[in-house]
Amino acid sequence: MNLFGAAPKEYEPRDVIIIFGSNGTADIATVLEIDSERILAAGEVEYSIPIADVKPYSGKRGRIFSYKASEENITDTKRLAELEKSIVLKQITLFEKQKFADEPMKWPIGKMIIGGIGIFLLVLFLALK
Repeated sequence: MNLFGAAPKEYEPRDVIIIFGSNGTADIATVLEIDSERILAAGEVEYSIPIADVKPYSGKRGRIFSYKASEENITDTKRLAELEKSIVLKQITLFEKQKFADEPMKWPIGKMIIGGIGIFLLVLFLALK
């Protein structure tokens, strides 16, 4: 506890990427995910940018990446992000289908008991006749 009674806020780094277009435009996007192959970021739209194509910097709030590209490359990174999102959605829906397909079949116990009693009564009836 500090002198004024409020708990100190934890430091939360916020990584951003600045995408510079060849026509003089730029977009500042928040980095959502980084792996060994690409950076997934969301700004005006979502981007999936190859990690080898960005230049990293350090800032007070977190890492800052810069990406200089032609309009064609920027369009491709947008399409890659859309493709990754659709693949993830397909995997989620396939997982749900597989989850239900893997469940064992439930035996109709009630029907089996009634059928068993019926057969027993039939055998008993035929035996006493």
